[in-house]
Amino acid sequence: MILNLYIMLYSYNTILRTVTFYVVIAVLCSCQSNDTRLSNESVFPIVKEAIPQKIVLKEYIRPVDIVFSENYTIVQNEVERDGQQLYVYDADMRAFLYSFANRGNGHYETMALDMVQNPIGDTLKIIDQVKYKILSYVLDNNTARLIGEDMIKIKSQGPLQEVYQHNDSILEFYTLENKIYTYNINSHKVVDEFMFPNIFGNLSAKEQKEILNFHLAYNKGHLCVAFRHLNCLTTGYIDDENRLVINVDRFKEHKNDAIDNGILHYTYVDMDEKHIIAEYMGYKLSMLSRFSKSVLPMADFQLYLECYDTELNPKCFIKPTSDIFRIKFNSKDKSVYSWDIFDKDDNLLKISLE
Repeated sequence: MILNLYIMLYSYNTILRTVTFYVVIAVLCSCQSNDTRLSNESVFPIVKEAIPQKIVLKEYIRPVDIVFSENYTIVQNEVERDGQQLYVYDADMRAFLYSFANRGNGHYETMALDMVQNPIGDTLKIIDQVKYKILSYVLDNNTARLIGEDMIKIKSQGPLQEVYQHNDSILEFYTLENKIYTYNINSHKVVDEFMFPNIFGNLSAKEQKEILNFHLAYNKGHLCVAFRHLNCLTTGYIDDENRLVINVDRFKEHKNDAIDNGILHYTYVDMDEKHIIAEYMGYKLSMLSRFSKSVLPMADFQLYLECYDTELNPKCFIKPTSDIFRIKFNSKDKSVYSWDIFDKDDNLLKISLE
């Protein structure tokens, strides 16, 4: 029973990570127009539309995540029952190579798979969120070879969010309680943890948890935090002692934000050593009590992409001409990858920044 509940929580969390898109349906049903939509467009020196390029996947999969290793692109497939969860393509996605990572209860299977977001070389780590089990694979053109397994030995806090490798021994992630951690996988100890302070007055614990929801991006020791319910991005880094240093001053500038206006701001964020790419919504969520499948065909998820340098200086504001979903930035070709959940063919989408 506990396992079933955990898997249900993981499934819910998978939805939660993309909940902003489902919530838009409610927004659309409330007949809001773009006139009531917030946007940061005015602060960007370059504003442009972008027509996403479709990448047709001949394999029948439903994308839920993408990561880029040194020589391969790995697409996670949504699997409801037994089946392969990870599909490996060559770097430019011209050729499908193989699939692996079976969903199941076996020793080397996973029931609630997440990928570590930044493979080192062609070594990919995956996490079974049910037991915090880590499996490490080396990818080549023919197979994914298992080279090790380990555990994250912390008190269960639900599915870990957006897990990254800082180096060979340190993982970085955050939890559903909005705490960011650095964790030593060799000593199996938490090195540091960080939580944004409550700067909004007499909020209940539940209200504070909701208002401080965020997404996290990492690259080579640097972090970017994008808040869902605040029009705020902030940065940080991991220091030489593997401790978290976060720019709280930028966060505190939003103390007087109208926290009860129900606006959903940032839905995802990604970064490399030169770019921060944040996905922005700006809609007011005024109709959340019901979710009707009958309105799915009406959904319009034409969200904005805000492009910054790593100091959060605005560079470019992009308006995709079609629906996009969770964004992943590939620094090799300077492109944002995503997908449209209402595309029956489940094609991937590519938007070049150049």
